[in-house]
Amino acid sequence: MMKSIKSQLLILIFAAVLPAFGIIIYSNYERQSHEIDMAKDNALIMLQGLANDHENDIEVTRKFLMTLAKLPALRNQNAAACTELFRELLKDNTQYATIFAADSKGMLFANALPSGNISIKQRKYFQNVLRTKDFSAGEYIIGPVSRRPGLPFAYPVMDYSGRVIGVVGISLDLEKYGRNFTAITQFPKGSTLNLLDRNFIRLYRYPEQGKYVGEADLPEIARQLLSGPQQGLFTSIGVDGIKRLFAYKRFSLRDCSSPYLYMRVGIPEEHTLAQAKKTFLRHIVLLISCLIATLLVALFLGNVLIVKRLNRLIDAFRHVGHGDFTVRTGVDHKGGELGKLAHSFDEMAEALETKELERKQAEEALRQSEVFLNTLLNSIPIPVFYKGRDGRYTGFNRAFETFFGATKEQMIGKTVFDINPPELAKIYHTKDNELFEGGSEQHYETQVKNSLGVTRDVIFNKAVFTDSQGTVSGLIGAILDITERKRADEEREKYISELQQAMSKIKTLSGLLPICASCKKIRDDKGYWNQIESFIRDHSEAEFSHGICPECAKKLYPDIFEKIQNKKD
Repeated sequence: MMKSIKSQLLILIFAAVLPAFGIIIYSNYERQSHEIDMAKDNALIMLQGLANDHENDIEVTRKFLMTLAKLPALRNQNAAACTELFRELLKDNTQYATIFAADSKGMLFANALPSGNISIKQRKYFQNVLRTKDFSAGEYIIGPVSRRPGLPFAYPVMDYSGRVIGVVGISLDLEKYGRNFTAITQFPKGSTLNLLDRNFIRLYRYPEQGKYVGEADLPEIARQLLSGPQQGLFTSIGVDGIKRLFAYKRFSLRDCSSPYLYMRVGIPEEHTLAQAKKTFLRHIVLLISCLIATLLVALFLGNVLIVKRLNRLIDAFRHVGHGDFTVRTGVDHKGGELGKLAHSFDEMAEALETKELERKQAEEALRQSEVFLNTLLNSIPIPVFYKGRDGRYTGFNRAFETFFGATKEQMIGKTVFDINPPELAKIYHTKDNELFEGGSEQHYETQVKNSLGVTRDVIFNKAVFTDSQGTVSGLIGAILDITERKRADEEREKYISELQQAMSKIKTLSGLLPICASCKKIRDDKGYWNQIESFIRDHSEAEFSHGICPECAKKLYPDIFEKIQNKKD
C-alpha cells in the first residue's frame, strides 16, 4: 500500500510537470523548425551567390572564346601564332588549365601547353559545337597534357560564310576554379560544396577534393538532383555518411538544353540544429532538476504528515489479512481523509468479526448436519446414491459400496457405463435422461449385477434435486433388492397352482357314486355304466395294474394256490 500511495503521489507530481515538458518540447520543435528554415534560406542564399559567380565566369569564358574565334590567326589555323597567343593568355588566366584550337576534323593544331598530335573528335563538346555552331561545355576529363582534372568549354571557329572550320576551347582547372568559391564564401562548419558534370561525376568537392574528385555521386543524391526543379532543397546522407541539408542548382548553356553542371551546397543537419538542441537540453536539465527537488520535498512531507498514521492502518490491514478481525486502527476518526479511512476500516473489522463468528457457527452446524446425514445414509441398509447433472456419481452410502464391491475413491466421478455391463448401463442412462428431462420422481423394476457378478432383481426409486435457482442439479436414488421376494412369490404361486389342481381332482371323485352291487360297474353323469377302473382313471391321475388277491386266487384257482403256498412253506 505504501508503494501504491507513493506511486500515486509521484504520478500526480509528474502530471503537474507534464505541461511544462510539453511546452519545452513544443518550443524545441518550433525552434528546430525555425533553425531548419533559416538553414534553408542561408543555403539557398549561399548557393545563389556561388551560382551567380559561376554563371558570370562561364559568360566571361564564352565571350573570351568568342573573341578568340574571330581572330584571323585562328581562322587561318596559324599554329605558331595561335600557340604563342594561347601561352600569353594562359599566364593572365590562371583559372584555365590550357587553351587549345582544333580543326574541323578534331585534330589539335595549337595548344598553350606543349603537345603532340591529339584528336578531340570523339569529345562530346566538340561534336556539340559542330552540331549547334554554338558555345558548348564538356565533361570531366584529366587533361592529356596538363594531367589535371578539368572541365572543357569550346566555341566554333567559322569562316565568313558561316561554315565551321575549327574549334577553340579552354579547360577549366577544377582545383583552382573551386578554390575561388571557397575564397569568396565562408562555409559553416562541416559544410560541403560539390560540382558535378552532366554524368554526375564529381568535378570538385570542398573539402577533401583529392579524396572524391572523379567519382560518381551517390545514386539517391543524383536522383534528387535530376528529378527536382532547376533549383531546390532536399535532405540526404552524403558520401561521408553525414546527413545534410542540400541546396542545389542545375546549369544549362541554353534554354531547354540538358544540364552541363550541377552545383550543390550541403550544411550538416546536426550543425543546423546544434543550438536548438543545446537550448532544449538546458531546459530539460533545469526541469528535471526542479522535478527531482519537488519529488524529494513531496516524499519528505509525505513521510512526516502521512506515513505514521498510514503505517498503523497498514499494520491493522495486515492483521485482518491474517484473519485477526479483533484488531482496530487506533487512529483518530476526526483526522481528515485518513481519519475517515480508519473509521471505515474499524467498522469493517467489526462487521467482519461478527460475520466470522456467524460463519464459524454456520460451519459447525453444517459439519454436524453432514455427520448426521452421512450417519443416516450409512445406517440405511439399502444402496443409496446421488449423481450430478452429467450423470457422474458424486456420492453414495456404505450399502452401495458393499453391493457393488468398490470404494468411493474408485467410483466417484464414474458413470453407469464405467461400473455396469453395457446392456444394463444403457437402460440406467436412458432412465436418468428421462428423469432429468421430464419428471421429479421415477420408479422402475430392472436388474443389476452385484459385486459377486450375480444378477439381482431390483427396484430403482429416484428423484431429482435442484439448486437455489430451481435448476436441476442431479438426482438421488435408492436400490431395493427384490430378488428373494420375487423368488418366494414364484414358489408360492407354484404351490397354489399344484394345490388347486389336487383339489380339483379330489372334487371330481367326491359325492355319491352309483355302483352295481353285483358287477361293481359305476354309472357316469350321462347314464352309462363303466368299469370301475375306467371311471377312476378318467376322473383322477391314478392308473391300474391288475392282479388277484389271495382269497380270490384260493377260490378261483385252488390247485395253483395250494402249490404256491407249499413252495413258500
